[in-house]
Amino acid sequence: MKFLFLLYLVCFFSIPAAFTLEPEKKDIFPPQIKEAPVIDGKLDDKAWEKAYYIKSFVNNAVPAPAKVQTEAFVCYDEKCLYFAFKCHEPDMDGLRGSPFTVQRDDDVYTNECVEVFIDTSHDHFSCYQFIVNFKGTKQDALFNDFNFKPEPKQWDGIWYAASRIGKDHWSTEIAIPFYTLNIPAGRIDMIGVNLAREKRTLPGEYSCWACTCGGFHNYEKYGHLRDLQIQPSRILLSDIDWGETKWGENKIKLKIKNNGDKSWNGKVYLQLKNVRGEKLYDYSQNTELKAGEIREITLPYFCKKSGKYIGVLGTEDKEGKVFTPVFSTPRIIPSPLAVNSGSLLLYRNETGCIPIKLNAVDLKNYTIETEFIFNGNIVRKSTVTPKSFDAVINIVTEGLASGIYLLNIKLFDKKNVVSTLQKNMEIIEKF
Repeated sequence: MKFLFLLYLVCFFSIPAAFTLEPEKKDIFPPQIKEAPVIDGKLDDKAWEKAYYIKSFVNNAVPAPAKVQTEAFVCYDEKCLYFAFKCHEPDMDGLRGSPFTVQRDDDVYTNECVEVFIDTSHDHFSCYQFIVNFKGTKQDALFNDFNFKPEPKQWDGIWYAASRIGKDHWSTEIAIPFYTLNIPAGRIDMIGVNLAREKRTLPGEYSCWACTCGGFHNYEKYGHLRDLQIQPSRILLSDIDWGETKWGENKIKLKIKNNGDKSWNGKVYLQLKNVRGEKLYDYSQNTELKAGEIREITLPYFCKKSGKYIGVLGTEDKEGKVFTPVFSTPRIIPSPLAVNSGSLLLYRNETGCIPIKLNAVDLKNYTIETEFIFNGNIVRKSTVTPKSFDAVINIVTEGLASGIYLLNIKLFDKKNVVSTLQKNMEIIEKF
């Protein structure tokens, strides 16, 4: 995400040299609400009437009022943090005609958009970033250090947002579950936070709630979200080792503690969801704990299909059968078979090889079959049993005609095909 670094440089060098005001430190004490707002971008829920109200934004480079103003609202309940923005806009025709992206995690920051930054550990070195454009398209990222090295395509969180265009403004509503931020229940004294807007209609303007005196990623300049009271569960999860993700059975290791004064009987759950929050797979382990007992457990789960998931870890009380999500992290499950994408060029009667990589937990029951397809017909098959995770497929061209072939490479787990890749090969005559 080099855009944010470039934005930092642009904003930093645009600070007037004579301006010496230091921005004031800001705190938000959001109210806890009983009825969550409907995330539709309308701003007509009662929750926003009770929310902490931010009347105006300032220029992000200097602590002076923004030329075009933005209002914001903040509240929370037992499950989520809620943010709303009302972005005033004098040029609504320009807004409607401005470019925008529709695909999640595309360059939404280049559009007319609002942003939420949350430094959950308050260490000034890490930050969750949530971006929503005026059409409701989302982008998120997790920054882990001060060198602006996010992994935008690697990290995805489950959160919800919607935008709506009005007569003289556009608005956005956002809901971020606490488990997406990996914030456990209990009293949260202080976390870093900032709210920002990138106005793209001319004249453009970058503004925010807490002036950062430069780029939006000056975490030490953020304001604070204070005194959140979330009812803690009596079952606590800690010391979570998510482990690697490979094809096959994977394992998560963690500690579970019964913090109550009665025994507990329930389950530790892992749900694999997509970025829309829809549950695709779930895995659980029955657990019984005496009052005050702490136990280390291992929760196995099987990667059934390659792709990008979000793992949500939590507990379920056997009596109430209520799933309580606590922590989450992206789970990228690779294809069990990988080869390089380049074409293979060989002379007739020459022997070549294709390096392969198995992204699997073990090598049990795997075989690799290669079909040589020429003019639509299978003219040869070869089979190899891999002895290591880095193996090769030997290609023998003896007896094959010159021409272009399609190599259809199949990975079998016993008799079941679990992965298929294709590679082009050309056989030529020697001069």
